[in-house]
Parts: sequence; structure tokens; C-alpha cells
Amino acid sequence: MLTRELQHTIDERWDACWPTSKLRPIVILDFVSYLFFIRKTSRDLQRQNERGNKPVYFFQGTKGREEIRGDFFSDPEDHNIYSLFACENGTTELEKEYAQHEAYGSFFKTGLIMLPTPKLLENALGINKIIEDVHEDLKGAVFEYLLCKTALIDPNGHAYLPGYLVELLVAAAQPGAKDFILDPSSGNGGLLVGCAKYINGKNLKPLNKNISHFDSQKLKGMESDITSLRIAGMNLMLHGIDKPELKLLDIFSPLNSITNEDATVVIANLIYLPGENNRNVEANTGGNIIRKEIYYLDFILENIINGARCVVIVPDIILYQVATEFVKLREELIENYKLDAVISIEEKHFPLLNGAGVLVFSKETSSSTDEVWFYKLKNNDVAFHPNLNADNLEGLAGQKDDVANFLGHFRNKEKFKESGKGFYIHADQIRAKNYNLSYGEYSSLTTPMPSSVHSITIKPADLPKWEPKRVHKATSLLQPVSKVRSGLIIDKTTVKSLNWQKSLDLARKAFPSKVRATLSIVKANIKSPDWRKLFERARETFP
Repeated sequence: MLTRELQHTIDERWDACWPTSKLRPIVILDFVSYLFFIRKTSRDLQRQNERGNKPVYFFQGTKGREEIRGDFFSDPEDHNIYSLFACENGTTELEKEYAQHEAYGSFFKTGLIMLPTPKLLENALGINKIIEDVHEDLKGAVFEYLLCKTALIDPNGHAYLPGYLVELLVAAAQPGAKDFILDPSSGNGGLLVGCAKYINGKNLKPLNKNISHFDSQKLKGMESDITSLRIAGMNLMLHGIDKPELKLLDIFSPLNSITNEDATVVIANLIYLPGENNRNVEANTGGNIIRKEIYYLDFILENIINGARCVVIVPDIILYQVATEFVKLREELIENYKLDAVISIEEKHFPLLNGAGVLVFSKETSSSTDEVWFYKLKNNDVAFHPNLNADNLEGLAGQKDDVANFLGHFRNKEKFKESGKGFYIHADQIRAKNYNLSYGEYSSLTTPMPSSVHSITIKPADLPKWEPKRVHKATSLLQPVSKVRSGLIIDKTTVKSLNWQKSLDLARKAFPSKVRATLSIVKANIKSPDWRKLFERARETFP
């Protein structure tokens, strides 16, 4: 663990780069890693000089040549280092020369994000000096501390994952010593380092010792951004992986293949900053515009072999969007692969990761998804804070309980299936929801009833029997009139007396109260006692 004093020393160097440290922190890490590989290359070539007769020199701009020894950057006061970068074409000449190096040449294919100021150069050298001076077992921990100081996004819009999410993705992948592990979007190399720790028996705890006796050929990373490639290379080397297998690759070119070997574990972070420049790419087939996340996922699905395990974190839009390309991708996962789990991330510290989903799936011969485990990982403000104290340890403990539930599922699925941690959804239900993989789409179906609410079981025999609907007499205006008319017709055939008084009495009984009042008026106006006229008048009044 890093001491408070060491953390304070690193903070001083970092904060001295203000405003770069606040506005563009990735610039600092880019330059730190750039200097790291210049020193590595210089020392390597210096050793070659000592063993051979032919000296190796490096350019100092175009105005002259001067040998740069391995300790050239160790003491800024003894060398005019800034002139190396400030002079015309200084970095260009450096990159041309260093790019020829067999081991580290790929880290100099392109230049820095921006040329350093004297202040940035001084403090970047200071950070490298701190890393150089600490014990070998702490070098990786120092770099992890730098990575967690702020949310970092590379120039291509790729967001770096905080440490706890690296831990979870690696635990879900469960890499083994015999696995060949591939990260097609390696970013800062955190997932590859996490896999190496996991295999090395570190269980993803904070490092006390570096990784040792690990076959670096088992790890392979690819990255299309040179800044991330340099940072990932430095990260892996400081953790004890001397020869990192990192490749600068344009993954969107169809001529590129993932690897010469077949990966048995694929792990990837596909979280990108929103924005057309970072989210979309132009495919080489037909000039279609495709989101980076979709292209990477298609790329992975097309290249993994039978038996391979995959863990990928994607933005929430991949889980629920109804556009054709999204639905087709989710359908592919359900029908042609075995989708084991979808973990929803609730992240307060890094808004870009809030709502993201972790997809855990595998490729097996003639298999499809049977049921999917859904889980929501709730996080808090102390998610990956480097300075823990008594005020935030309680929140971190709550987070660790949530993490423990997640890890327990992958260690013993049957046990956690019975305990009710998360919930399972059958593939048929997912198909019925247009292959929606959003946690919220199914959580309401499995939410247990509060203990204060008592459920009542109703048997079918207790339900009332169905009866035809009865029409209330007030619901129809024609019903009483039709009954009266039929009554008048009957009365007409049965009346023997021509006494109109009796006929009116019969009509009053048949008609409702309002009709009776009208008949009284009729009675008063009828001068003839003819009962036929009476009925005709009634019919005209009530057709």
C-alpha cells in the first residue's frame, strides 16, 4: 500500500500541472508514458553500446546530433531537456529514430497529444522519478494511483474503467493459467493487468507485490489510439510484465485479424464518450455509418472460437434500443450464443458509466440461451476513491457487499440462485420483449411484495358466476314505450265495451307516471267516446 507521504508527493507533482491536470489530465499521462519509453529505449540501446563496438546515437532536433544516454532524463538540471522538444522538428526526429526499436518502437508511431510546456515537462519528469525510486513491488500501485485520480477519456473518446469495475469484469471472465486472453480495445491496459493478477493468485486485491512468473504471451491487447497504447504498455510493465503483447491496430479495417492464436477469453471495455466523432465509424463495406460499440461487438462475435468466454461492458443504449442493428445484435447473442448474465451498473462517480451493462456470454457448439441472470450493481460516491478514511469506509463496505453478491454468483450459481440475489429471466420472455436486455424491463416482474402487504388466495369456486347483463329500465327510452304499444294492441282486441272511460283506465295502468299525466290531458280533450280514437291519439303521442 502507498503511504500517505508518498501519495502527498505524487499529488504535489500532479497538481503542479494545473490547469492541465483539471482540464486535460490525459495529457499528463500521455507525456509521462512517452518519457518512460524514451528512457527504456535509451537504456536498452546503451546496454547494446556497452556490449558492442558500434555506438548508437539519437537526434536532438535537426540542428545537431548528440548522444542521449539512459540517464539523460534522470536529472533535469544537468541537461537542457526542454530544447529537445522545443526545437524545430525535435519530437519528429526522436520518433523516427525510436520507432525503429524492436521492443518499444510501436509506442512511437505517432506523437504527443500536445507539446509540453516547461512546467509540464518538469513535473512529468518528477512523476517518472518517483516511480523510478519506489520499491519494485510498489511501481504498479503508483501508476494505479495516477489512473484513479480522475476520470480519464482518451483522444478517441474511450473511457477508462475505475478499478472496481475492472475487478468485476475479470472475476466474471474467470481467466485461468491455460487461457489465451484478448482485449481488442485495451485502453489503459487495466483489464489485461487485472487478468494477470487474477491468474497470479492476487485475487484482485491492492498490490503488495508485482506479478511474477507470468507468461506475457498469454495476454494480447489491441488499441487504435497511440496514447492509450503507451499508457497500457507502461501499466503492464510497471506491474511486472516486461514484454507486453500490445499491437497498434486499425480494428475497423476488414484486412486485420485479431490474432494468430485463438483467444479462449475475450474481455473488453466498449464505453465511449457520446458524440458523432467518437461514436460512429465509416465501415469499409458500402460506406455505412456504424457505432463503434456495434462494430467491436460484431468483431468479437465473428472471431471467437467454440468454448471461448466473453465479458464485455457496453453503454445502456445497446441493451434496449429498438433500431434494427441493436435488435439484431441482441438476437444474435440470445439465439447463437449462450448469454449467461446481464449486470446493470449504477455509477454515481463516473456519469458516463451510469446505466452501462456487463454482458457475460460464451460460444458453445449448437447452443442457445436458456435463461439469463439479471443483476443491478449499486454504487456510491466512494466507488474508487484513492484516499479512504473513516468518513467513507461505511459507504465502501456497502459497495463491497454488493460486489460480494456479484462475485458469489459466478463462484456458486446454484447457491445464489436459491438465495434470490438478482433474478433469472427465461429466453422466451426476452424474445417477447424484442430481445430487450434492460434490467428495468424485468425487475418489476420479479419484485417481491412488501412484508406489510398480505396476499389473499382466491379460488375459482369463490368467484361469482357470470350472468347476462340486465338492462335497467332507465337505460332505454324506447323500452317503456314499446311495452305500452304492445299492451294497447292487446287491450284493443280484448276490450268488449265501447266505454272510453275503461279504455283510459287500462292505458293509465300500462303507461308510466309521465305518460299517465299526458293521458289525462288527452281524456279532457276527447269529445267523442269512441275508444278507437282514444287509442289512435295515444299512438300518435307515443310512436
